[in-house]
Amino acid sequence: MFKKAILPLILVCCIMLCCCGTPNTSDSSDTTSPSDDTTPSQTTPSDTMPPSQTTPADTTPQLDDSMLGIVLNNATEYSVIRAEYAANIVKQAASSLLRAISENTGVTPAITSDWAKDTSTIDHHAPEIIVGDSNRAACEGLIDSIADRTFIIRVVDNQVLIAGATDKLTARAVDYFISEYINNPEYCSDGQLVLPRELNDVQGPFEFEMTDLINSEDSYITKEEKLFSIANVDGHRIMQGGCTDGTYCYFAMVTNTDTQHAYIYKYSVKDWKPVARSESLPTDHTNDICYNPDTNELIIAHNAPNRYTLTVLDADTMAVKKTFNIGHRIFSIAYNQSRSQYVVGLSGGQDFAILDSNFETVKQYNVNSTGYTTQGVECDDDFIYFVQYNQNVIMVYDWDGKLVTRIDLELSGVEPENISLVDGEFIIGCNNSTWTGGVIYRVEVIKKN
Repeated sequence: MFKKAILPLILVCCIMLCCCGTPNTSDSSDTTSPSDDTTPSQTTPSDTMPPSQTTPADTTPQLDDSMLGIVLNNATEYSVIRAEYAANIVKQAASSLLRAISENTGVTPAITSDWAKDTSTIDHHAPEIIVGDSNRAACEGLIDSIADRTFIIRVVDNQVLIAGATDKLTARAVDYFISEYINNPEYCSDGQLVLPRELNDVQGPFEFEMTDLINSEDSYITKEEKLFSIANVDGHRIMQGGCTDGTYCYFAMVTNTDTQHAYIYKYSVKDWKPVARSESLPTDHTNDICYNPDTNELIIAHNAPNRYTLTVLDADTMAVKKTFNIGHRIFSIAYNQSRSQYVVGLSGGQDFAILDSNFETVKQYNVNSTGYTTQGVECDDDFIYFVQYNQNVIMVYDWDGKLVTRIDLELSGVEPENISLVDGEFIIGCNNSTWTGGVIYRVEVIKKN
C-alpha cells in the first residue's frame, strides 16, 4: 500500500522540476539595464502612469483662500437659481448666464427655480449663483438694500448674488457679470471660473434716456409682460389713474357709482409687492395721478364731473392735504422735475398745455386728434407720452407740441388707463376685459430693424 501511494507523488515532483528548469529566453532583454542616453521623460512616473491613476493634485487648480472656484477641473457643483415666479426678463437673463458659462468653460451648470414644496428643506448654503431675488437666506432683505437704479454682484460665503433694484437692472447685472467676469481671462480661462471671495461690485446709478431709443425717423414694436392684478375690493373695481415716483407705482381703483370714490394702491417697483392702500377718497373719476418730487406729493386729476379739480396727497401717507381748482378742464396730468412744469391733457379733445409749478399756463398746444379715447399721460426731460384706448397706442410729443411718433401696443382685451416710465420701460395700468379689476403690464419699446 505504501509503494502504491508514493509513486504518484514522485511523478508530480518530477514534472514540476522539469518546468522550473526550462529557460525563458524571450524575457532576456528585461535583464538589461537602461542605457546611459535614456531621457528623463522616459522614466518619470507621471508619463508611465495611466491617466486614471494620476493623482488629483496633478490636475486640480490650486486656489488660495481669497478665491472662490465656480468651475474647476472641468466640473462644477454650482447651480443657477432664479425665483419661481421671476419676470420673463429675469428668466431670460438666467438662461443667458448659463449659456455664457457653458461656452466659456465647457461646463454647463444646472439651472432651476427656487421652488420647494417644503421650504424648511432648502439648503441655504448650497453652491449657487442666484439671479435676482429668491427665497434663499442670503437674499433676505437684499432687494430693499440695493439703491435705486443700481445693481450688485456679490459673493456671500459660497454663493454668488446677481441682482438689481428692478428686474431690468437685474438683467443688466447679468450682462455686466458676463462681460466683466466670464469673458475676462483674469477670472475665466482654461475651463475654470473663479471669483474673489470679497467680491462686492456695485454699479450705478444709471439713467435711462428715451432719446437713445425714440425719434421721428424709426418705427417701433412693443413687448408686453403682465406683472400683477388688482382685485375688486369694496366695489373699487375700475382701474383709472396712476403714476410713479421711481421707487413706487401708484394706481387708482374706483367705484362704479354716481359719486365715485377711489382707493390708491402703492406698489414697490423692485418686486411689485403691495406696500399700502389709501382710505377711500372722494376724488370722482380719478382719471390720472402724477408725482411731484419737489414737494413729495401726489396730485390727482378728478376729471368728470369736476374737471377743474385737483386733490393733493402726501406721497408717504397718501392722506389728503388739499383740494383746489385750476384754470383748465383737464383729463390727465404729469410733472417734470428738470423743467419744474406740469403737462395736462385738456378735456374735450387731445390738446394739451404746459403749466408752471404754480399751475399757471406756460404754453398750450393744439394737436391733430387720433379719434381714440384719451387716458393718462407721462413725461420726461425730452418727451410727453399720452396713452390712448380703442387702438391702444402711445402718442409721443416733444415739449414744443410736435408729434414725434406713434407706438402701437400689443395689448388686447384690456383698456389702458395710465402710463408711467420706469427704467426706460412703460408700466401701464389697465382694466381687465370685464372691468372687474386692474391688470398691470410692463411694456418694452423695441426699434424695428
